[in-house]
Amino acid sequence: MKKRMTFILLLILWSTALRVSGQGNFDKRVLKGSIESYSVSISGTDIIVKNQKNKLTRTTPNYNIEKVSTSGIDAEKVYTDIMDNLRTALSSKQKSLFKSGKNILVSFEINNQGKIEEPVFFLPNDSPLTIAEIENIEKIIKKTRVNFKNPDQYSSINFIPWNIVLRSKDL
Repeated sequence: MKKRMTFILLLILWSTALRVSGQGNFDKRVLKGSIESYSVSISGTDIIVKNQKNKLTRTTPNYNIEKVSTSGIDAEKVYTDIMDNLRTALSSKQKSLFKSGKNILVSFEINNQGKIEEPVFFLPNDSPLTIAEIENIEKIIKKTRVNFKNPDQYSSINFIPWNIVLRSKDL
């Protein structure tokens, strides 16, 4: 009887582990913590985001990360375009949740075509935003295109790591 109970318990734990891993990795791309304490750095082919409690390493072995001048990117325009897209696409309920959730740090890649890819979201601990709402914000952000001042400068680079804080007061 004891062996059978142990087997059933192991079976339940195993199925729970499969169910969690089967949900996809989106929840691994949403971290909660104090945004002010995050630091983002590049080490080799890893983008490392740290705070006191969490450490996320994004390994990107298929990309060549090069020291590249980002002066060819108008950071203010990228921010304005993303916020304009969010203002237009989010419902009033989603906007109020975003505003009550304070600021969001987003780490993403800009490919050489100006497309935003692989965003990772860092939310305050008390953020009311759900995974579904963050997925919606992700779709909107990915529609934003980055225009380079000198596109030829970026043609040989696969991606540029980029971090931006979406300020709730600007929504």
